[in-house]
Amino acid sequence: MLSRTHTLARRLRALRGDAALRDAEGVFVAEGVHLALEALAAGAAIEAAVVSRRLVESAEGRDLALRLLAAGIEVHESSEATLDGLQDARSPQPVLLVVRRAPASLGAVVTGRGGPPILVVACGVQEPGNLGALMRTADAAAATGFLATPGSA
Repeated sequence: MLSRTHTLARRLRALRGDAALRDAEGVFVAEGVHLALEALAAGAAIEAAVVSRRLVESAEGRDLALRLLAAGIEVHESSEATLDGLQDARSPQPVLLVVRRAPASLGAVVTGRGGPPILVVACGVQEPGNLGALMRTADAAAATGFLATPGSA
């Protein structure tokens, strides 16, 4: 059981509050089932997952838990209180991931995918599910880049 003083819990609290640290480490924290499923589907480099028992209360959550384990991702169980203290989401989520950012080149964003470049900017989107929907829409529209401003999920 992941405690508040566990090394990963301390790291998550530090990452949550320090964008410069997230940039320096080349990681981001994904909160919620939908973003976790999107990260897995995209083949993102997931370093670790923190989950509460509430995750397996839904079919989607059970599927996610099985997929995380099958992918060999380090999964830590924590109490609801500990997990709630590690996240920014307004509505508590049953899963957090530490995800390594894929390197992006400005050239790829500007030149596009064979067509005109499209950049989607999410400004102040608080709900992880809404952010995931925007990301899926951007992908479906063949966007060449996606940017979430500070304060977004």
